[in-house]
Amino acid sequence: MKPAVNKLQENTSEMYQNALKVYRENDNPLAETTCIQALQMLEQTSGLVYEKALFYRLLANIYNKTGDYRKSLENSHVSAELFLTIGKMEEAVPVYSNCGVLLHYLGDHAGAYKINLQAFELAEKNGLEQEKARVLLNIASLLVEAMARVRTLSGMLPICASCKKIRDDDGYWQQIESYISCHSEAEFSHGLCSDCMKKLYPEIADELQDTVQRKALE
Repeated sequence: MKPAVNKLQENTSEMYQNALKVYRENDNPLAETTCIQALQMLEQTSGLVYEKALFYRLLANIYNKTGDYRKSLENSHVSAELFLTIGKMEEAVPVYSNCGVLLHYLGDHAGAYKINLQAFELAEKNGLEQEKARVLLNIASLLVEAMARVRTLSGMLPICASCKKIRDDDGYWQQIESYISCHSEAEFSHGLCSDCMKKLYPEIADELQDTVQRKALE
């Protein structure tokens, strides 16, 4: 290793320990500043990939603690890719799995499931049994939450023959849109069918219908 690179490694190693210390003491702004300064120094060389990965992972942890999940995700992904580049699978797998957790927080449930599957495959391929078990727990948790989000309508629904309101389990009558929205993932947008258009606006119904059809074809 060249003397300059060796010195850079020593300096950034000391900075990492300092950043880790203040992070554990909840001084997140100072920890963040130290990580960014160290990464700027590390950009001077194409080597020291492991050190770069450590700082990106710590940055991800800092942003996660402060609730900036998007920045945490960005830095976690960079860290995982760097660990993967140098074959540090035992480091890459948990960071990839953490990316899945962050995607879940950000509402990308499909992405969270997908990246956890990738993490599981990496762990299985490299014989990382402990990490494989942890990823499986994450996947199981995602599946349980996904099942909880899925709500379906089934059985016989009591509906008014005149106004078409539906009676709920508490005996109250609700508009059909409100009832279905409350008991499923469906959402409604309102318009007019051709029959109602002719009934409500007979003088311009044909013209409106032609306009709607033209826009549908555009």
